[in-house]
Amino acid sequence: MESDVVPFGLLFSVAGPYAAVSQTMLNGAMLAVDEVNTRDDGGMRLHLLAANPAGRLERYTPAWCTDRLVGAETLCRVEAGPLS
Repeated sequence: MESDVVPFGLLFSVAGPYAAVSQTMLNGAMLAVDEVNTRDDGGMRLHLLAANPAGRLERYTPAWCTDRLVGAETLCRVEAGPLS
């Protein structure tokens, strides 16, 4: 049985003022995707689509997100981290 590939999008500011913490979060997301994709159960596989808003608040919008994460099956959900 061939598995389904599910694309999904995440925003990580790996440049700009949030670079250090965002890189760590991106690494964690990629590790999780690898864990799902290396299972030997014939289930779904994930395809991570990541975009880099570079810490610019105007880029944390669904419109900016969907323009860059074409193919993601999930809606862009804007999550803001600590801003101070």
